[in-house]
Amino acid sequence: MLGEPARELAPGAGDRSPRYPPHSLLRKVNRNGVVSYDGLAIILPYRYRGATVRVFEVGELIHVYYGEELVRVLVPDRSRPYQKLGKRRRKEA
Repeated sequence: MLGEPARELAPGAGDRSPRYPPHSLLRKVNRNGVVSYDGLAIILPYRYRGATVRVFEVGELIHVYYGEELVRVLVPDRSRPYQKLGKRRRKEA
């Protein structure tokens, strides 16, 4: 799988490099798996700790990419600064 994430985005190969909007920003994921964007704390899976991700908005959606991999898409709840990763399903006993 991913293993240890690279500290920065790897450059694309020729014409195959992803096309991001010009307003996209590079952000570092902290040791708790949180990336800050536009006053929001967006939670990412722990395997992205220390990685640099690209964050941008398209309409009402926020997209987070690690290289060419889409990590998360969310509709931000601007009434809360902390954007949870999602609900985990509990196994039925």
